[in-house]
Amino acid sequence: MVMCCYPNLGVIAFVYFIREPYRDWKHAKEDMKMHATTDYHQSSMAKLEAFRTTHLEPSSRIDATLTSGNQEIIQRNRQILMSIIKSLVFCGRQGIALRGHRDDDTDKGSSTNKGNFKELLNFRVDAGDSILEKHLNSCKKNATYTSKVSSNWEQLGLD
Repeated sequence: MVMCCYPNLGVIAFVYFIREPYRDWKHAKEDMKMHATTDYHQSSMAKLEAFRTTHLEPSSRIDATLTSGNQEIIQRNRQILMSIIKSLVFCGRQGIALRGHRDDDTDKGSSTNKGNFKELLNFRVDAGDSILEKHLNSCKKNATYTSKVSSNWEQLGLD
């Protein structure tokens, strides 16, 4: 039987279980019971159990949990960008200008037409693109990817 507990600095009790071989087998049962009640043994056992759990069940590891959370965010962002890029590609293939005369939202009351690109995105939302709808309704105004700067072909690297 291998016994390994690593005490905190300054704890010298039960040296024979840690640094020296155990030789007093006559009192072994009592000594092991006392050792099992020490803080450093309890801490070591908790660490051992955590290691066993993560070794046998890798999905419970923190890095795996974070990675799966990041993968979900990445996948959602890809779906959002695919909806936007499909609209851009449609306008490009049809030779349709992306922007209207006053589509930069500076003069809100003067025009109901927001420009071909934004109107096409609204059309996609009306047609049932729930991912795009959720994005346009919940994202910050500077993260919609629909401004005249971000919709330029050169900015997206699609030229």
